[in-house]
Amino acid sequence: MNKRVIFLVIGLVLLIIGILIITLSLTQHQVTIRMPVNVSSPAYLLLSNWKNLSIYISTGYPIPKPILNGEYSRPPSILQVFYGKYGLLNVNVTIMGLGNISEAYLALNNTVIIKGSNGEVSIFTPPNYTAIAMIGESNESLTIEVFIPGSYVYEIINNTYVMVKSPFPLSIYSNCGITVRSVGYWTVLSIHGNYTYIVLNLGSGSIISINELASINNNEVSNWLGLARKPRLSGALLTEYYLSLLLLMDDQNPVTGGFVASPEPYTSTPG
Repeated sequence: MNKRVIFLVIGLVLLIIGILIITLSLTQHQVTIRMPVNVSSPAYLLLSNWKNLSIYISTGYPIPKPILNGEYSRPPSILQVFYGKYGLLNVNVTIMGLGNISEAYLALNNTVIIKGSNGEVSIFTPPNYTAIAMIGESNESLTIEVFIPGSYVYEIINNTYVMVKSPFPLSIYSNCGITVRSVGYWTVLSIHGNYTYIVLNLGSGSIISINELASINNNEVSNWLGLARKPRLSGALLTEYYLSLLLLMDDQNPVTGGFVASPEPYTSTPG
């Protein structure tokens, strides 16, 4: 009887030691695990005024294994513009001089930020306004070019303001001199500088200052987010929640109400 008790005690001790060893092993393994961190940026983003204007943006961020993924990186640019009853416009905007693109993201004021080795560019479309604004700041001279079909009828108002009259009103203005030239079937409007901005105001011949547009955008987005139900989150999680709401708004067709299944439609770019 005593031997059975001794063997039982020894067995229990060995069992406890085994459990402790397994627990310690698992604990050490968990400590050494490093969760993968997604440090990549989107190569494409959609931006909308939530009413009748949507733009498809290439951030220029390198696509990993482009051949395998069936897509290649394009320079920072606005590849497509969808505008109300006019549908997809044959209007493109390209940005040159940012250098190697290191980061691209959507900010909480619904602005696309593209950062390169030379500087950064911000792109926004204020909610309920039909304006597309781009602001560039760089150590090197940036070049922003707007491509419109050569069939568009336009008038050069002054060296910083061009008015398209047909097939729809479109005012294009900047803080830098706008150079206009013809390239094939395109009319190309170019600006250059270290600090530049350019605005495409669709459906209107009016000029709204870049500071006013930025203020309108910040206020409209902030007010809209303030109407959202606030979850029991804080810090980075709350930021991600608000960004998710903005992405839903930007990825929804502002006219039909449909959501984008893929942010990479076929597009033909000039040049």
